[in-house]
Amino acid sequence: MALVSCNIDDNILIWKIEESEEILISYLKEYAWIHDFLSYISHPEKRIEYLASRVLVKHLCEKNNTKFDGIFKDEHHKPYLVGQNAHISISHSSKYCVAIFNKNQSVGIDIQAKEEKLTQVASKFLSTQEISFFNFDLNMLCRAWCAKEATYKMIGKKGVSLKNQIKIVDIDINTACLESYFENQKYSCKVIFYTFDNYVVGFTA
Repeated sequence: MALVSCNIDDNILIWKIEESEEILISYLKEYAWIHDFLSYISHPEKRIEYLASRVLVKHLCEKNNTKFDGIFKDEHHKPYLVGQNAHISISHSSKYCVAIFNKNQSVGIDIQAKEEKLTQVASKFLSTQEISFFNFDLNMLCRAWCAKEATYKMIGKKGVSLKNQIKIVDIDINTACLESYFENQKYSCKVIFYTFDNYVVGFTA
């Protein structure tokens, strides 16, 4: 595995995926369910992403002395570890896969390349006030996207609007503070940023 060093948190792994599907399957050969799940995924890239995320989370579980029996999704499509109370979150971008593990609380993580397309879709995930604040600065737009996505994953509820229900209270190149109000509940979240090459990783702390 070509792991990228993330010296901020030991429970976060970043992986540059260079392996073939056959090699990835070999990392999970002890699990009979792997081929059943793959039978529902036809796109080659999606199959690689599926396998890589399972291998990465398995590696995190081993680091934390936690048994890995697979990943399912709940009714809100939030991934969880089968038979365990620990929390995970996963994200993909191009050839990279990232994952975070926490034994005690819900977590969220996102990885995003600094791409010009973010300036074109900013109005879909930022409020008018937030757009004015960022002024289409690509470095900060990328952080804003990761911060909101990580918060969304931490909340883990269907129907939360990135634009209207997750608010960036404060942000700089290293961290962000966000608030969300959903179904009469308030969520407060701190997101930490880690950068490498042309990528930003944002994860809840």
